[in-house]
Parts: sequence; structure tokens; C-alpha cells
Amino acid sequence: MYQGGRGCGTVVRTPMWKAIAAVVLLLAIVLGYRWWTSDERAIRKQLTAIAESLTVTPNEGSLGPVTRVAMLRRMLAPDVRVTAGPASPDGDAAGAGAHSLVGRDAVLGAASRWAAPGGVKVDFVNVRVQLSDDRGSARVSCTATTTSPGASGEPAVDARDVRIDFTRIEGAWLVSFVDVTAA
Repeated sequence: MYQGGRGCGTVVRTPMWKAIAAVVLLLAIVLGYRWWTSDERAIRKQLTAIAESLTVTPNEGSLGPVTRVAMLRRMLAPDVRVTAGPASPDGDAAGAGAHSLVGRDAVLGAASRWAAPGGVKVDFVNVRVQLSDDRGSARVSCTATTTSPGASGEPAVDARDVRIDFTRIEGAWLVSFVDVTAA
């Protein structure tokens, strides 16, 4: 393209970096949207909410357990199963001597009775989410940690390997199975 007054035969070109920047921006928007609306993100958000509902604040009032149970209720399938105990020989699930709870009401009853003097903070770390091919269920493998005030004043930390199965029910990711073993 000839620009008069700039010299004979000068060609003005659109800088290549503008085109590259536009492509990178578009790619970032698409990937951001996919992550923001992804099933994995929704499951990780549920895990965060579960940890918050299991965390007991120091000097929790009488409404604390009620609030925590109400939060937890929205995240559990009606037929949820929870097993806890030592690992089985194959390491896949809780073995002999394991304790089980079946049904949302049984799990919520146990959660409502859980109190920790001085409080306890629950976290899920090393989270790995595996979605099924039909995207109707997912398996989470992680470590659940609890941190509470120890007898000596130092924090006492307990860690357990956890497998949590989620099922999509009416568009929401709900916990359908939990297996807790000693880490």
C-alpha cells in the first residue's frame, strides 16, 4: 500500500504482534470460560463447601452445628454411604473393622454430634478429580486434614486418605460415597 509523502514504495504493514495478541486473548477467553463452567471446577467448589461445613469454630454457639448440618445436607445424595477405618489389604477401601453410615440422615446425625473443643479446621489437599465418560459421576482422591489445638498449644494435624464419589443428580454434584482410611 503506497503512502504519499513517505517516500516512494513504502509499504505499511499491520504489526504481527497485534494479530498474535488477538489470538492469545481469544484463546484465554475460551479456556477461561471452559474452566469456569467445568464439572471439575464445580466438584472442587463442592469440596471446599464440604470442608467449610465440617470445620468447627472455637466456642461455636448452639446454632453452629445446626448451620453446618444444613450446609452439608445440600451436598449429600439421599443414599450416601460413608465408610471409615483401616485400609483393606488391597488398599482400595476400608477393610475389616471399618465403620459405616448409610443414608443422608445417618451421616448428618453423626456430623451434628461432632464437636471439637477449641475448634477444628478441615481441608482437602492433593485433590485429583476423575470424571466418568458420561460425565454423570466423578471420583475424587485426596487427603483430608484436620487441624486442631493440641494439648501443648501446638496445632495437632491429622491426615486421612479419602475417596469421594460424586453423582450428578438434577444438575447438582452430590456426594454418593465416601471412604476414609488412615493415611
